[in-house]
Amino acid sequence: MQPQSIAITSGKGGVGKTYLSINLAVAIQRLNQRVLLFDSDLALANAHIFLGSQVQHTILDALSDHMSMRDVLTEGPDGMKLIAGGSGLSELLGLSPDLRRHIVSMFSDLAPYFDYLIVDTAAGIEENVLDFVEAA
Repeated sequence: MQPQSIAITSGKGGVGKTYLSINLAVAIQRLNQRVLLFDSDLALANAHIFLGSQVQHTILDALSDHMSMRDVLTEGPDGMKLIAGGSGLSELLGLSPDLRRHIVSMFSDLAPYFDYLIVDTAAGIEENVLDFVEAA
């Protein structure tokens, strides 16, 4: 069964997307649902900062085939999980459509482990954002 996917997005930065994403993820987790939060801002990810979590691995580690998606999960409040985007990682800027599709397909490996996938997008309407919203 596929998890219910919810994308939180806006064309403008600073409107509270990350706060809403985090609070929604924690609230659903507290309802005894298994929640994965994906910070899909591939350039300036910050959900881990707001969560107070120490990120050891990002989506880049899974893309480089050194680790599986399960290996890059970070523990969040009440047992929710986080996959961190990049922060200042030039490798994640301007991803090709094929690579964005590959990221989306990698989430299918996690489907059995989660009831909800919350996608915290970057600001704007660039292709990275639109592809992740469409996939959700």
